Amino acid sequence: MAKAREESAARQSTEADRYEEYYGIDVTDLTIYDLSINTARWDADAVLDMLVTAVEDYDPEVDEGKYPVEADYDF
Repeated sequence: MAKAREESAARQSTEADRYEEYYGIDVTDLTIYDLSINTARWDADAVLDMLVTAVEDYDPEVDEGKYPVEADYDF
């Protein structure tokens, strides 16, 4: 179990580095997300209810875009 945790932490670190390098996004900066749910705090049904409510109640017409993510994509 300890080895799996270590490998998972290493993978998260390299993924975070990649997002920063390629997209200029700090994945630890929660202000870039519209919704963040700590799934350790609620059971699966409660999380699903939150997500369904968020999606159903979302109105792009009133989205203030307070924290826009600017990216320069070079495809």
